[in-house]
Amino acid sequence: MSSDAGFHNEETPTSAKILFVQANELRDEGNFEEARPLYERALQIQEKTLGEHADTAMTLLHFGLWYSDQGFYQEAQHLFARAVYIFGNVGEPYYAVASLQNLGSALVDQGLLEDARYCYEQALWINEKYLGKESSFAKQIRERLAGLDT
Repeated sequence: MSSDAGFHNEETPTSAKILFVQANELRDEGNFEEARPLYERALQIQEKTLGEHADTAMTLLHFGLWYSDQGFYQEAQHLFARAVYIFGNVGEPYYAVASLQNLGSALVDQGLLEDARYCYEQALWINEKYLGKESSFAKQIRERLAGLDT
């Protein structure tokens, strides 16, 4: 057994973080099929060892992006929604806003415009409350909301 194979069998937050980083690198390179099992394994480990934690939510967010990149918007939607919930619970407004934006985009891509509007409005509210009305996210969210009206 190679040391790499043994590493992938470890169930520690550190091994999950390394799998997450490797999955992101593969996704960025367009190696979607190679990235998927790494995201799945990282998420499995994080859910078991960390539960509702910012690292778990970050993996959900990026795994959702993996699905979205390939046009699997309904699958992405579920992961983004879980990420929003966890980021909200652990006090990470920046990432909650990012997750809401991605959730809204997945809903738009499915033609669920009113649901998307709700996500964008929630993202804007959180953004303005915690990050400021003039943040880069606020401008982006306003543009997405305006795009729903066209």
